[in-house]
Amino acid sequence: MTAVSYSAQAYSPDHGETKLSGELTVTATAVHFQSPDAQVTLPLQGLHIKLGGASNRLVFFEHPQIRDWVVYSSDRTVLANPHLASHPEARDQVNEARGARMVGWGIFAFLLTLFVALPLWLVSNLDRASAWVAPSIPADWEHKLGETVFAQYKLSNTLLDDAEANRALAQLTGDLIQAAHSERYSFTLHINTDSELNAFALPDGTVVLNAGLILAADHADEVLGVLAHEVSHVRHQHGVRQIISSSGIYLIVSALIGDASGVMAVVASASPMLLSQSYSRYFETEADAEGAKLMTQIHGDIGGLVSFFEKMQALEEKRLAEITDENAREALKATANLLGTHPATEDRISALKALAARHYSRDPNREDAFQALKARVAELVSKADDAKPDADPESENQSAATESQTELAR
Repeated sequence: MTAVSYSAQAYSPDHGETKLSGELTVTATAVHFQSPDAQVTLPLQGLHIKLGGASNRLVFFEHPQIRDWVVYSSDRTVLANPHLASHPEARDQVNEARGARMVGWGIFAFLLTLFVALPLWLVSNLDRASAWVAPSIPADWEHKLGETVFAQYKLSNTLLDDAEANRALAQLTGDLIQAAHSERYSFTLHINTDSELNAFALPDGTVVLNAGLILAADHADEVLGVLAHEVSHVRHQHGVRQIISSSGIYLIVSALIGDASGVMAVVASASPMLLSQSYSRYFETEADAEGAKLMTQIHGDIGGLVSFFEKMQALEEKRLAEITDENAREALKATANLLGTHPATEDRISALKALAARHYSRDPNREDAFQALKARVAELVSKADDAKPDADPESENQSAATESQTELAR
């Protein structure tokens, strides 16, 4: 084999701390170092080969029989020298050195991931990362949070407490609620007199359906589809996860290292957000998909949720058409698409249609329960409206002027 030389340095007992610069040559029997001032031969038999220096960038050669001589090279290609590869003892030393270098690179990669890549991933995936943190919140604490927020909600909102409506609602939703029940969550349904096409759910499993949503629906599956969507928000802890995500990476990292009390304190302080917050696009998409699974599980037709979205889309288009300023209308459309916290309605409809692998005929019992519920809610809302004092026309106009785009779920 042709001898290959490598630039190298060495320390010798005769030159103290003076570094010698020269060349290193590997033969079939030894490693030779030569400089203008000194030279040494280290036999391959018994040779010690190891890595060192910053980032293990240097290859060191030492021999116990040649005391105080240290030869090293920054050219790591010396490890691939065929003479070292063919000598059994030297080959083992080389493999051990390479293994140490791989371990070093592994530690470096781990630290890089821990301190650079992981934070960057967390920053761009806070919604997903919150799924690691939310389960650390005790279920009973989450339930108390929901109960507290719902008590606040009832102070300024009117619920329909009617036995006939409640029976029809229970008959309509019984199968879905049973399918959604888990050890962590049970669900309680309420109807609000609000005329908006809306619904929301709290972390303890409390779900509120607006009367406007029920009255706008044409079939039972439309209401059930909305309910399945809201139930999925609860089952995936989207309420507390939204607060955790909004609090940033510091809270998530704190929770991952065991500070669950800090998470609970932040969520408690932000609990009013549970009534006014809008879910992220990721959470809304997840709730759509999981709601579709629940509907399929109870032999429901998820086309009901699709048709309800289409109603919302038509209403949004109508409201946009009422804006006479074309520039303002286009600006509103662009803002809703880019900054809205819900996926664009057309996108949600397309995604749900893709999930509809099969459909079922409508259950006549559910349809009967739905029609009974709708009729009773219409009657109760009408009575409530009749009982109200005459409204100030100017106040009504202001209310109509502030009407915003309808959202399915906050």
